[in-house]
Amino acid sequence: MIPGWSKIAQLSRMLNLRNRLVLGLTSIILIIVIGQTIILLTEAVVELDYRVATQGTILAQGVATATVGLVSEHARSSAFTNIFERVRRQVDLEELSITDDHDIIVAHSDPTRVGTTDASIMQHVFTSGSAGTRMADLFRGRSYFEVSAPIVRGTYIVGHVRLRFHSHEIAKGIYHQIGLASVMGLFWLAIGWLFSFFYVRRITRPLEVLARAVTAMSYDNFGAENLNVVPEGHDEVVLLQRRFQRLALSLTAERNTNANLMASLREMNLKLYEKVAETTADLQSAMTYLQSIMNCVNVGIVTCDRNGIIVQVNQGATRHLAGLASPMIGTRVDGLIPDGAILGESVAGIVAEGRSCELVLDRTVERGTDGASVFSGKRTVCFRAHPLIGPDQGRLGAVITIEDISEQRLIETRLRRQDRLISMGTMTAGLAHQMGNYLHSIAGFGQLLQKELPAETKSQANAAVIYEESSKAIALLERFLQFARPDESKFRPIPLRPIINDALAMCRYQLTQGDINILNELRMLNSAVACDPQMLEQVFINIFLNAVDAMAGGEKRTLTLSSDVSSDSRFVEISVSDTGIGIEAKNIERIFDPFFTTKGVNGTGLGLSIANQVMELHGGRIEVHTEEKEGTTFTIIMPIAVSEEMR
Repeated sequence: MIPGWSKIAQLSRMLNLRNRLVLGLTSIILIIVIGQTIILLTEAVVELDYRVATQGTILAQGVATATVGLVSEHARSSAFTNIFERVRRQVDLEELSITDDHDIIVAHSDPTRVGTTDASIMQHVFTSGSAGTRMADLFRGRSYFEVSAPIVRGTYIVGHVRLRFHSHEIAKGIYHQIGLASVMGLFWLAIGWLFSFFYVRRITRPLEVLARAVTAMSYDNFGAENLNVVPEGHDEVVLLQRRFQRLALSLTAERNTNANLMASLREMNLKLYEKVAETTADLQSAMTYLQSIMNCVNVGIVTCDRNGIIVQVNQGATRHLAGLASPMIGTRVDGLIPDGAILGESVAGIVAEGRSCELVLDRTVERGTDGASVFSGKRTVCFRAHPLIGPDQGRLGAVITIEDISEQRLIETRLRRQDRLISMGTMTAGLAHQMGNYLHSIAGFGQLLQKELPAETKSQANAAVIYEESSKAIALLERFLQFARPDESKFRPIPLRPIINDALAMCRYQLTQGDINILNELRMLNSAVACDPQMLEQVFINIFLNAVDAMAGGEKRTLTLSSDVSSDSRFVEISVSDTGIGIEAKNIERIFDPFFTTKGVNGTGLGLSIANQVMELHGGRIEVHTEEKEGTTFTIIMPIAVSEEMR
């Protein structure tokens, strides 16, 4: 690449089209003017060179003729002085050298070179270089000319003359020609620039109009340029401008049409948006209203789609499934209860066949809460599922109602037990009254016989047995009467720890004989309950003695006592756990029934029945958790009467 050309190209790209065209045409004219000037100068140099060559050749021949005798006679260099002076008067002498036939300088304009060899004798009479070289020398300030001529004597060349001189005449001529050419070049350059400017302006003006119009159109400003003015002329640029104007006018019309359409669409879109917003607000209000109604319903309600995915849940579902599952939108219905595959299959059948169904499922949980009371153990939940029918009678999914009927089942069980207890109590009250009279008589006569008979006789021992056994029967009847007619007037706030300690003390002998280890974890038991201490003590005694019987013969015998308080701080829980044989599943529902026992003739079946009756009388309850061959835990739950720091 030519040095500096990249900068010129970069500068050219910075100019607009008009300036580049003007610059290009001006450059062409300048090149033409320079070329014409060079041609004229070349012709002038050739003509002047011819004239100078004739003059120099004549001068050199004259010097050769004048010095032929001196060179032949080997004259001294001083003999040539006059010849040198005449030459200097005729030309501006630069150098004059006269040599013999051995190229030895015999005379020279520089005397110091006499006697030396001159090896530069030209083979031509005249030389000045080419016209270009002569012009370059003239511009560099060098206008030398060299001529040579042989010195001939007879037919022999006895030497040579070499003449080098300046030619002011040719230099003046060349400078004159250069000045004339420069003036003419500037004149034609100015004329060419003016022609280029107006011609290029004639070409580029329509293009500028097109460029401004395109710019305006790119900014969506069709009115910035007057597109209705028809350009004059018939060349290609004008034709292009006319076609562009037609295109622009067509685009303007289309733009106006599109603007009107867009305005109509915006208006329609605004109305549609308002309608959608109004409909959405109505739907949202309806959904809120429906959700409020669902939340007011105590029964749990869950809706799902055809794939069994939950889409709506009310607060009742969360309450009824507390401790079992947390119903959430987006989850599957089979996750509403542990091991809920049967529920998922039933809902799928409802959606597929359009039938309703009811499922009652029992699950056992370690601990749950219904928001008010603590509940753990067996939970019974009733699911009623119905198909959800759409406006086109298609099945959209299912709606499921959920109800925890654990308390209902418990109440029903208690009612049945209560009915039996009432019947039993009425019957036993009359029976106990009549038998009590007989037994008191037997006990009285037995005591009299014991006093009247001689001491340490068999008859006295028999009388003592009669008295003791009748006393036991009387005590048993009193327990029946207490079970039938409890006295609530004796209830008062009493701390639980002394009652439990007294019950343990009463059972200390049985616990020691059974080699049972007591693990007492009642560390934070600081609560008091409203109770009859003797009745509540009897409850703990019955439970402790049942634990002793359950662990009889076992390898590991540990009785664990622990306490806790409900999350709402309203109930105290006392847990009594043994490591005995546990209770069979078929007997769980009957352990609180009167006269039900698994001890055979060694049990009356009244201990747990009386304990459960006492707890209901105190506003509490007893819960049981058991595993066969692992042990049983009785949890006594009572309302707290006083919460204070017990020291």
